[in-house]
Amino acid sequence: MSRIQGPHRLPLLPVRNAVLFPHLIVPTSVSRASSIAAVEAALAREEKWIIALTQRDSALMEPAGQDLFEIGTLALVRRFARLDSSLEINLQGLVRIRVSNVSTLFFVVFVVRSVKKYQHTVGPF
Repeated sequence: MSRIQGPHRLPLLPVRNAVLFPHLIVPTSVSRASSIAAVEAALAREEKWIIALTQRDSALMEPAGQDLFEIGTLALVRRFARLDSSLEINLQGLVRIRVSNVSTLFFVVFVVRSVKKYQHTVGPF
């Protein structure tokens, strides 16, 4: 993977009912026209990077910037298959990122910032 330094201008994929974490590969179905265009834009780039941000309300069909969480995942589009009106893709999470001031859903400018890791404790409740 190339060294990640910001700012970058990358396509943005709003994700419903799921969170993509770094180091995981997740199969995803993409059916919205704007999301298909974002995936196609990522595939046209050398790095094949896309930003996955989870929607706050999964019922929204065309979310705006304020409808997305600001912490997301920089992802790599690993594989894709075109179906009748959708795409089936595999996304591999690369690194957690914080996105601020999403002005357009198709492309977003972001600066990579470290996101605090939360310690999880295992033990009696």
